[in-house]
Amino acid sequence: MSESNGLRPGLVCGYTRTSLQTIDQGYRAGYSIYTGVWPLLRDYPGHAFQSGLFGTWMFADNEDPKIDGVRFYSDIEGGLGWWRDTEFPTETPKFIMGAVARGFSAWANGPGAGKGRDWHNPTGLYGVAQLSNRLLWPPDGLNLRQGACGELFGYGYLPLPLTRAKSTTVGAPVQTGDQSWTLFLNTRTFKGPATFVLPYFFAQPTIEEPRLNGMFLDSVPSRPKRGFAMETQHIPWLQATDKDGRLFARMAPTLLPDGSESVVLHQPISYNRQALWDRVKSWFEGGTVASTKIPLETGFAHTFNREGGINWSAKEAHEPREAYVPVETDSHVELQLSDGNTFSFARRSELVQRVETSAGSLMLLPEYYVQVKTGTEDKPCWQAVPADSVPKETGLHEAVLGSRLHN
Repeated sequence: MSESNGLRPGLVCGYTRTSLQTIDQGYRAGYSIYTGVWPLLRDYPGHAFQSGLFGTWMFADNEDPKIDGVRFYSDIEGGLGWWRDTEFPTETPKFIMGAVARGFSAWANGPGAGKGRDWHNPTGLYGVAQLSNRLLWPPDGLNLRQGACGELFGYGYLPLPLTRAKSTTVGAPVQTGDQSWTLFLNTRTFKGPATFVLPYFFAQPTIEEPRLNGMFLDSVPSRPKRGFAMETQHIPWLQATDKDGRLFARMAPTLLPDGSESVVLHQPISYNRQALWDRVKSWFEGGTVASTKIPLETGFAHTFNREGGINWSAKEAHEPREAYVPVETDSHVELQLSDGNTFSFARRSELVQRVETSAGSLMLLPEYYVQVKTGTEDKPCWQAVPADSVPKETGLHEAVLGSRLHN
């Protein structure tokens, strides 16, 4: 994209959220989920695009202290999506692990670039260990079948006692716990444990802050309550002004699954220690071999509520964060619950079109917008409009926001 003909490049970002009922505090040993796969953008822009599909953030279940000058944030996140710093981008989403050490001091996305995502100076080699002898974890994220659309990708993290706890870490008097958070996959071509985040990854940053030792996922259970969302960082966006000074914009054609038969998120389950930890630990200590089947009673199946929706904003690329203006998307698409533990999207307006692509049937969000003032405070908002109401002089209709890969 360029600024020729008065077109000014920008980006759309924000969250698409759904929420769950509260949960019994006993289920603090990880989770599993099935998330839908689809191509989010019709015209694929390669590195000029960053968004996850639905996933979650798994935090340590501690007091999360607020200490001046200390960045406490740490979790396991990642999931399906596209990233601008991916070395080998693909139209179909990849899967990354996405563990974050205290205060973003280190990232573990698998045996790849790690923090900073500099592929000429990789720093992520220490964070994740290979476990399966049938699935070699790739350095740039796990590839799915190209063109996948409508399928479900099953995954989750449960702790296993794969390493022993240590009273010192690299010679320092801080402990490293024995929880190896293990990635389990459930797909057509692979089922079972694939990799795990090394306990050292979470413990090592506490050498500089010993008062925080023992408060991260190497030692502490996971929070039983978690949010599920799509985190969108960069959808291409163009703005232009017509001869009357009105501000118009076009968003890269964006696709969502169409209707209740296209599942977006399914069967989130949280687990207790009896699911795997207790049985595997007993096995490793000389007991009977642990079964690979997880008993139903060790998991809690969450129920979605009707809270949530699409909350996106847009700005020109050079503008500061304060310049973001809300994009009226949520009023055109709503969350739809087909049952208590499954949700999808549903159309709410005629500006959302059903489209047939080479990847399947999807719905196309509104592409064109005009900036208007809304509410009692007269705040700006991007309001969706039909394509034929956008003046041709803006050049938005002819603009190229990616390479068309779907026909």
